[in-house]
Amino acid sequence: MTAVEWLAQQLQAGKELSTVLSQAKEMEKHQIIDAVEWGNRKGYDEHRLTCILDEDEDYYNETYKPSA
Repeated sequence: MTAVEWLAQQLQAGKELSTVLSQAKEMEKHQIIDAVEWGNRKGYDEHRLTCILDEDEDYYNETYKPSA
């Protein structure tokens, strides 16, 4: 379960955002760390990963962000 899914579940259960937000942020931090470590084990280097992330951000912006 992602941090966002967990947070949504907590809010749907009636918990206050102020009580669960820090937990969700901590979960997200660990998910990011785990993803970077996984990438390192798979042989991704920092330069290649930066290029991939730049391309992903462009894709996201073109696909999901509404135009102004």
